[in-house]
Amino acid sequence: MGQSLSEASGQQVVVENVGGAGGTLGVARLARSEPDGYTILINHVALAAGASLYPQLDYDTKTAFAPLGLINSGPMVLLSRKDLEAADATGLLAPMREACPDIAVGYAGVGSNSHLCTLLLQNALETEFTLAAYKGTGPAMNDFMGGTIDLRTKRCRAAFTRSARRRFSWSKERRMPILLDF
Repeated sequence: MGQSLSEASGQQVVVENVGGAGGTLGVARLARSEPDGYTILINHVALAAGASLYPQLDYDTKTAFAPLGLINSGPMVLLSRKDLEAADATGLLAPMREACPDIAVGYAGVGSNSHLCTLLLQNALETEFTLAAYKGTGPAMNDFMGGTIDLRTKRCRAAFTRSARRRFSWSKERRMPILLDF
């Protein structure tokens, strides 16, 4: 995205990823900076979730930022280990209702898309999984790919970057063109 912004604006764009505390550390840093017209925040649901999860934030999410627009959107996809015995979403979800403590679902940290999606799935199934919180998507995906956890919810595009897993479901009313073959 930095390269595309550089090309579109004719100016060098420097991307600085500041992680930690569900993204709130980087957001707080930006909120404290002087508005210069050149510094922007690209964030996701964690910006809104942060206010609920962290009552002592150094900034007010309602007033600290001026929205510019939507960069992208996409559904979440439910992924399982390749060796999990299920041929389709129905075959996956039925045993999940009964053997939930035995099913480990990893997510990228409290307040992340994957965390909230996992909680919604748990709520929809009226059950509880063994939840595994990670410090970001990378460590969660490493353990998922290594077979330590059984399921992940992941943003759609990212869900198709590796082949060592099975895709079962998505959080969108209509199937996306990229999903037509699964």
